[in-house]
Amino acid sequence: MTFQTLTMVAGDLAAVRRLQLLDGRWYLTNSDTPIELVMNLAGARRWGGVGTSLSTLTTKQQPPIPAHVVGVIADGDSNPRVYLPLIAVLNARPTTLQGRQTTVLLHSPTADLPTLQLIADQMAAASGGKLPDRIARADGIEGLRSRLRTQQQAFLIIAALTLIIAALGILNIGLASVAERTRELVVRRALGATRSAILAQMLLAALVPGILAAAIAVASGIAVINWWLPTQIDPATALAAPAFPQSAAVWGVAAAIITALAGAAAPALMAARLDVATALRD
Repeated sequence: MTFQTLTMVAGDLAAVRRLQLLDGRWYLTNSDTPIELVMNLAGARRWGGVGTSLSTLTTKQQPPIPAHVVGVIADGDSNPRVYLPLIAVLNARPTTLQGRQTTVLLHSPTADLPTLQLIADQMAAASGGKLPDRIARADGIEGLRSRLRTQQQAFLIIAALTLIIAALGILNIGLASVAERTRELVVRRALGATRSAILAQMLLAALVPGILAAAIAVASGIAVINWWLPTQIDPATALAAPAFPQSAAVWGVAAAIITALAGAAAPALMAARLDVATALRD
């Protein structure tokens, strides 16, 4: 006889964890015997997939409970794991939790730690047990958020410096272009072109490459995230392919436009203010 540690769940586990259903379905919470259960991929390889009949032993003093595998999920764990509904187990064996130490994990997207402490105390009192210690966070969400904020700030600083350098490059190229095209621009002015037309021409000449570069970057991002990245993720894992960050794409295009205009503003104003008479005499 081989034993496997069981994970008994009270509530909707898929609502608090990303658990992809690979085969079959989720168990019924209030199912009668045989109890329905689901396994991860490693558990299915060891014990059998959907349709396998097993026995669950809750205490050594009581006979095992027949169980039936109804689903296989991806939980990201390489070790065999078996999940079954706590309510169904208690209906079949009401004394399952009596006289044993139990680890209780509480999940809530909004409740704070004092609220969860109150819920844990009420659960312990209702079951006739007690909590040896105060509850504590078991996840690392706050630490992960702090690291992500630090990384975002670092990328923001790097992006700002990159845009400043790009604007300076556009400025230098624009000044050199105005110096080389002085006679051409003056002739246009002499033939009737207005200052605003010259200004628009210079700004448009700098804006088109910026928009083109932003469009290529957005298209590359869409191709990578929507088509290439999903092919690199094993469908048997708990990972899901990320969605394309539309807001980031909008901010990126806006940054490209603003950078191009900022770098081309001074050369465009210089070109629009060229003295036609002086340039023609020279």
